[in-house]
Amino acid sequence: MSDELNNRTPENTLNDPSTDQQGRSFGFRPNKADFPEQNIRLVALEGLLAIETIDVTEALTQASNLVADALKADKVDVFLYDASQEALVSLGVSQTPTGDKQKELGLDFLLIENGGRTVLTFLNEETFITGHAERDPEELVGIVEGLGIHSVIAVPLYVKGQLRGIVEVTTLIPEAFTRADLHFLEAVAGWISIILHRAELTRQVVYEASEEARRATAEELVTIIAHDLRNYFAIVAGHLGILKRKVLRRKDAVKGKPPDPWEINEGDIDSVDNVFNQLNRMVEDLLDVSRLESGPFYIDKELFDVVGLVKEIANTFSTVTNPVQVVAPSELYLSADPRRLRQAIENLLTNALNFSPTNKPVELIVTTATQANTTWAVLTVGDKGRGIDPEVLPHLFKRFVKTPGSTGLGLGLYLARQIALAHGGTLAVESMPGKGTTFIFSLPLEGDFAGIDG
Repeated sequence: MSDELNNRTPENTLNDPSTDQQGRSFGFRPNKADFPEQNIRLVALEGLLAIETIDVTEALTQASNLVADALKADKVDVFLYDASQEALVSLGVSQTPTGDKQKELGLDFLLIENGGRTVLTFLNEETFITGHAERDPEELVGIVEGLGIHSVIAVPLYVKGQLRGIVEVTTLIPEAFTRADLHFLEAVAGWISIILHRAELTRQVVYEASEEARRATAEELVTIIAHDLRNYFAIVAGHLGILKRKVLRRKDAVKGKPPDPWEINEGDIDSVDNVFNQLNRMVEDLLDVSRLESGPFYIDKELFDVVGLVKEIANTFSTVTNPVQVVAPSELYLSADPRRLRQAIENLLTNALNFSPTNKPVELIVTTATQANTTWAVLTVGDKGRGIDPEVLPHLFKRFVKTPGSTGLGLGLYLARQIALAHGGTLAVESMPGKGTTFIFSLPLEGDFAGIDG
């Protein structure tokens, strides 16, 4: 073995178990002079078990340092595949001069499309060993000429059976590694897999706990604000009602006179009233979310004609430029909470109208269906808009999820689904980009009411 490998720099032979001369953490690193050569690799494996950090980069860096000591390597990398960048990224590179130089040259980030021996080892999912990287036609020029690498061993890295990257060990010396070294690296990769999996799981648990705490704090704040706003809204609603009555009385008193352009008219009041109702609906949605967090919806069921309710809502929402067309039997009686059902239908209709092109009708269809000996009342709300991105669909019914171009707080669809579930029903969605979206709101019909008239 050359003098370069036998006379390692002080950073590779420290007695301090945790840091080097620059104070960088290396994990458990015993003085190799205290151990026979055959025990150094066992000590490295023990050191891997001693890694406790939940930071993935730090954990993999500590592992790389231990392997570099055990194999007398100039550089050790734990490359992980990043699908978003289509690249292998060295999240754990040994803190050695060659490792530092690799970062300077940007060789710790390897695009798959650029190829190279490291990439091929990953793609082929096979081990690799060479003592003359300079003779390998697949090796990147930067590895050979920039870093001066000659000997390489590499093995695939699997986590829970899934290929995640490779572990690669390199030196500046030709023919430095043996098959025994390669087998040792395969064992090391198994330990690194455990370290990586543990770090990622722990990080996920910490993240979820943090998110839950943040969400709980935010929801408590939102609830307080919503309650306070509702109190103010009651006062505003009262004054709007008084103002509207005054306008109507004034209108009756000045019949036959030319209108005053500066005078408040009924249309002005209606515009303000519509905006106020939208704000009030947002506040009610926020309060409903708060109620759901503390317990289920309170459902006050009664028997009523759902077709009549649907037609009433459609008449309110339908406009000349955005008509709402109802297709329904003459009547269909349903045992449900009419206030909650109105809320769900209005939320679905508001969403459909928001994405419906001008002069393209939104369809509101009422029918029944039988499945597994149960008859269901089925309400479908369909638009002919641009559709929903397939990536958004799995998250559509979560709180505060908004699609591009949507208005409001992102609670309407979440609450509509919760209302369906509270009635023992379902809310599903069908959508294709460019072909519109259809929401299917289904509620079970009970007993003698499982039928349509008309």
